[in-house]
Amino acid sequence: MRYYLNYEITFASKDFENSFVEYLKSIGISENLNNPFFKANTTNLFYSADLVEAWLGKHISELNSTHNVYTLLLANLTGHVPSVTSKQYDAYLNKSISELTPHYYNVTYVDYDLGMKVKRRWMTSWGGRGRLYYIDLSAGPSNITRQFPLQWAVKSNNIDLGSTYGIK
Repeated sequence: MRYYLNYEITFASKDFENSFVEYLKSIGISENLNNPFFKANTTNLFYSADLVEAWLGKHISELNSTHNVYTLLLANLTGHVPSVTSKQYDAYLNKSISELTPHYYNVTYVDYDLGMKVKRRWMTSWGGRGRLYYIDLSAGPSNITRQFPLQWAVKSNNIDLGSTYGIK
């Protein structure tokens, strides 16, 4: 079997970005919890993955030129929602941090085989109920993948987002 993928890269409009950020701000829940990545209490901002997926699904036509296509949405929300900065991470490594402010996505679902309600926290991506998968590159860090947020990679690699290299 062979599969041929046809894909189209589309960038969201400023209006879409602003609407999405405002929506996230309206549903975010702040909790001071022991963060498994940092093994310390952090001020975590959680967004309901189900609500985010539903909002994106409702507004997907603003991104796609065609309907009923699979969509992988990559977001960098650095500077728009609370995220752990590289400065905070450096201070954490030097054991001189007073506050860490990561954001994550969470979901609660029922495992019908086990008859249990299952909560998943600390996620940086979510999708699968439709033809949409969402990855927030500025969320986290992820305790599962050990993946750092994009803003850390940008800083540690001295990437200037205003440069030709940084834009690509």
